Amino acid sequence: MENKIIKMNNSTKNILILFALFISVIILIISLTKTTKDSLTDYQMFAKVINIYRDKNEHNFLFVKYSNGVVELLDYPYKVGDSISKKKAIR
Repeated sequence: MENKIIKMNNSTKNILILFALFISVIILIISLTKTTKDSLTDYQMFAKVINIYRDKNEHNFLFVKYSNGVVELLDYPYKVGDSISKKKAIR
């Protein structure tokens, strides 16, 4: 059996390299978009509001502390003792 070697000039090599790079960038963008979408829809939290306070280091904004230890800026009119339940989205 005879060994067949394909010879290409530089312009053909450059075109093939650019094509492979283009395909790999497209695959990377698709996978990152899917990962971001999954992380937003898979978010779950079951907690109770244990404290609402003003943080002097953060320009006196209202912060809420949950029973699971998470501290966030107060976006909704929660009261101490409110139960917070965020479930996964159904696909």
